[in-house]
Amino acid sequence: MKLRLKISKPDEEELENLPFRLMWLDKQEKDIAQILYNYFTAVSSRWPDSWNDMTTKGNVLPKTNGFKALMRFLKPVYIDLSKGDFRRVPSTKNFLEYLDLVDLRDDQFNTETFKPGSSGAKTLYDILYSSVFES
Repeated sequence: MKLRLKISKPDEEELENLPFRLMWLDKQEKDIAQILYNYFTAVSSRWPDSWNDMTTKGNVLPKTNGFKALMRFLKPVYIDLSKGDFRRVPSTKNFLEYLDLVDLRDDQFNTETFKPGSSGAKTLYDILYSSVFES
């Protein structure tokens, strides 16, 4: 016999911590995937040269540190965009409005600007966050 546990709906505080949890519990994985697709399409639109360049040594945006920073940055952006509606699927244009506030050029996504390791990912996240939420 399989034991199934009923997981209660997340409250507002939990959703601020885990904004995709409600969609996940309601089996809306396609919506979560669409959010990720729209977000990274916006990233590729905002910084096309860097995002699409996997071969240039030292290009950090499409690599681990860039991805870590972008995934971390998705959370506050999604929470702000959702305005409490944690079932909302923002468009690429919605995400681009946030990314357009970041004053970074394609050529700045390098290991001189963002050092290898977790400090580089943190520096990129800090720039993304402060450009949007602290200006």
